Amino acid sequence: MECTSLQDMLNNVNPSINPYVNLLGYYQPNDGADGHFFWDDNSTENANGGTIFESNFYPTPPLTGRWIRIYVDEVNVKWFGAKGDGIHDDAYAIRSAIAILPVDGAQLLFPSGMYLQGDGTNPSYPLPYSGNPLIGTDISYYFEGLINFKITGTGAIIIANPLNSCIVNNRGFYFFNCQDGLIEGLEYNGNILSRHPQGGDPAPWNDQNGFHFDCCKRIVIDGVKSNNCVMDGFHVSSSLVFSSIENWSEDVTFVNCQSNFNYRQGLSVVNISKRINCVNSEFSYTGTIYGTSPMAGIDYEEGYESPLGRGLTDCLVTSCLFKDNVGTGLSFHYGTSNSKVMNSIFINCGFFNAPDVDNLSVNNDIIGNTFI
Repeated sequence: MECTSLQDMLNNVNPSINPYVNLLGYYQPNDGADGHFFWDDNSTENANGGTIFESNFYPTPPLTGRWIRIYVDEVNVKWFGAKGDGIHDDAYAIRSAIAILPVDGAQLLFPSGMYLQGDGTNPSYPLPYSGNPLIGTDISYYFEGLINFKITGTGAIIIANPLNSCIVNNRGFYFFNCQDGLIEGLEYNGNILSRHPQGGDPAPWNDQNGFHFDCCKRIVIDGVKSNNCVMDGFHVSSSLVFSSIENWSEDVTFVNCQSNFNYRQGLSVVNISKRINCVNSEFSYTGTIYGTSPMAGIDYEEGYESPLGRGLTDCLVTSCLFKDNVGTGLSFHYGTSNSKVMNSIFINCGFFNAPDVDNLSVNNDIIGNTFI
């Protein structure tokens, strides 16, 4: 049987007579949420808004029986009601799609479109900052413990509502303790022209980044843009290194990426991290709209003392562009070692190597770069 919308299937189809449905769209035909469903008489699974539904056909809902979407691996955010029209708030739909992803082998698809994040109703922090930073409703996109995962954007843009306050629960994408993943073809726009953090960037209230990777290993970010963020475009950290020396970030590679017009940094790397690499990517215009120090393209920071010491090792920056950052194009701080900056272009912003009184910043090569 063919249904033109989700409500058509849920309200009008008698599962006892028509247990198979070809759904043409969530709201209307050809809106990107089409697919096939079957009725499972014995299912008691919780409805999730995208792949499992209860029927509304019966006057008294049965205790068992669910509509089950037929699919293999990839989960589509439009199945959960995301419109991607840049007008309607898609945060809840996207978070619902994330919620059903398996730990191993997750695949998430954002079809081409503009996905508005939030409705602008979350509160702001008091000034000066104080209290619990986790106020309001969480509309961020949080992934924890994934392995062997893939997130595909196909040119999709996630844009923060211009009325969103600058609080942690309004941040972009956060990956915690994830391994062996690929994120490709996705763009996050933090809407910096309309959103103004008024209290600077003291932790823990400053986590407003476009993409944050914490304690992650072997992640490739390919063709991803993170622009106009009210903190960092990209951020890599290792928060668990203080409690377990094996939980640092390593082998996080940005390829063909762009991080422009951000508030604090194009890319910040903090705490102990290894092999945080940038290839053929751009980190420009940090702080040019407004910002807070250091307003660099990339800042390899020293972080805090940990069981492994401090600083970054074995990082590579090659064939990258740094243009018109208010601060430096690229900074190596205390403890950065065995790292290379090669064949990159710096326009109106330079390279900064911080003073190192303990001689921890060693064996770094800065070669073949162009400074204009």
